Amino acid sequence: MHPLQGHYARSLDKPYAAVKAIRKGKRLIVVPGSFFISRADTMFISLPDDYQVVSEEGKVLPATGSFMISAETFDPYHVLVDYQQQGSEANVSDE
Repeated sequence: MHPLQGHYARSLDKPYAAVKAIRKGKRLIVVPGSFFISRADTMFISLPDDYQVVSEEGKVLPATGSFMISAETFDPYHVLVDYQQQGSEANVSDE
């Protein structure tokens, strides 16, 4: 089961830089060297504030925008993006 099942998911509508992460509780550990480009139709969910993204060494990694986690992957592996809202998107809230 997905840890954020029932949360609002949406497509980013374009390919996006991503990394693979392993979920352990409310921590997402970024897998070193796992950078890739996600598909435009990948569904993502905003990562709740009580989750942390950390390096393999346990260092907290801050988002430059907002972290989003893939909606269609299975625990413990997930796709993670640091989403940057642009243009008119920045004025639309996720409800």
